[in-house]
Amino acid sequence: MNERLMQEHKARLSKPQARQMYDQLCQACEERPGGMDDVSQGIVGDVAMLEEMKLTLYEDVAKRGATISWHNGRQSGVRENKSIQQARMLMEQQRKHLSELKLTPASQKRPPDTPEPVAAQTPEDEFDAFPDS
Repeated sequence: MNERLMQEHKARLSKPQARQMYDQLCQACEERPGGMDDVSQGIVGDVAMLEEMKLTLYEDVAKRGATISWHNGRQSGVRENKSIQQARMLMEQQRKHLSELKLTPASQKRPPDTPEPVAAQTPEDEFDAFPDS
């Protein structure tokens, strides 16, 4: 893991939940096959930043409610709090990033009838498998 990137990412995060998510995702990436490279760490930083923005939107919905009253001269009405739609978009973006990192349950599943990857079935050097002539 790149320590410089980690410090940059954590400096941008002010909410403890987002920092905790960053640490958990870094650990999950380190444990997967191939470990974590700088690109993956950048995606993890993006996911944590999206989490921070999502938490801010949740705070707005908790404060102002799901619907907002509006007044424009003699007209008035009620509309949906735009933070709800923005939070939905952030959740979808987070899901896409996690899928790209292969950290979603769906991306970790393999159908039961699927054989092992081809690399695991073939010998390391096929030249040794041929008979001498």
